[in-house]
Amino acid sequence: MPPVPLIDNTPSESPVPLLPAATPHPLVRPLARERYEIRFTASGESLEKLRLAQDMLSHSVPSGDLTQIFDRALTALLDNLSRKRFAATQRPRRSRGQTGESDNVRAAVKRLVSGSGHGSVPVRVT
Repeated sequence: MPPVPLIDNTPSESPVPLLPAATPHPLVRPLARERYEIRFTASGESLEKLRLAQDMLSHSVPSGDLTQIFDRALTALLDNLSRKRFAATQRPRRSRGQTGESDNVRAAVKRLVSGSGHGSVPVRVT
């Protein structure tokens, strides 16, 4: 059996790779205490989102410092995910109750187990 070609040799304007190019693995390397180099390959769409975020934050991060922008983005993402995963809210509603045989974990229990959260690993409630 002949090997599968990496390039389609059918007539066209330019050769088309059949397999995607290997992307380098993300790099996280310590530089100093509490300082790290983080390197990864981003898509054009991600780059456009980054530029838009830099533009929208130009009033509070005039230098466009990527460290501050990524920190703000990760903070917002973690807040959003914790609200969804642990039912975190400023004003929780009263429970409407549930049947005794329900496997659903009540939002109040999720909030109690997750604690105040950021930086600690909450106990998984199943």
